[in-house]
Amino acid sequence: EEGVALGVCVKEDEILARAVVMAMPLPQAAAMLKPDYFAPETLDRIRAIEPTAGISMDFCLSKKVSDIEGIIFTCDPCTMGMFTSNVEPALAPRGKQLGTWYYPLPRAAMDDKEFVKNERVRFKGLIETMFPGIWRHLEYERIIDMDIVDGAVPVVGQAWNDRPGVDCSLVRGLYFCGDSTGVPGNGGDIAFNSAIVCSQEISKTLG
Repeated sequence: EEGVALGVCVKEDEILARAVVMAMPLPQAAAMLKPDYFAPETLDRIRAIEPTAGISMDFCLSKKVSDIEGIIFTCDPCTMGMFTSNVEPALAPRGKQLGTWYYPLPRAAMDDKEFVKNERVRFKGLIETMFPGIWRHLEYERIIDMDIVDGAVPVVGQAWNDRPGVDCSLVRGLYFCGDSTGVPGNGGDIAFNSAIVCSQEISKTLG
């Protein structure tokens, strides 16, 4: 009302507040709001934000195949993963092993289901080359094709000072929190830091 956020409508209720925080990726938040809540150039920057995406895989093995405790990185393709039960043995039943892996892919590529299917095969094949025979001991697996992992890919043009800040709208009292906002950090650090910056801005405004 008159350029100020008064609260949130939830089903039949109105929750009034002195400040409103939308804790979600900026593109999704902007899509829920009226375009004229933002300056045109800000809206363009928000819509251009590209999230990280890719394939995640969690699995349980009937026997232990590796003693590696740290994160395992590969370059071609770029993946990262670890045997989580090596860090905390109590995570897995006695004699078994848990692993979790991530294979980042361009967000646009996730719409090509045939491509993603082939990359799943490549992904599992890569792990097989590092740990021959690993899948003979597979008890179960969970593979997820993720359209969004972190809110912003860490590339040139999407550094923290290139992304809109926590108070980037034209509406006073409306703030944004999450891992696509323009605060220092990378990945999940952005979300954590945005909460701090957001609270500081709200405190400054509300006194």
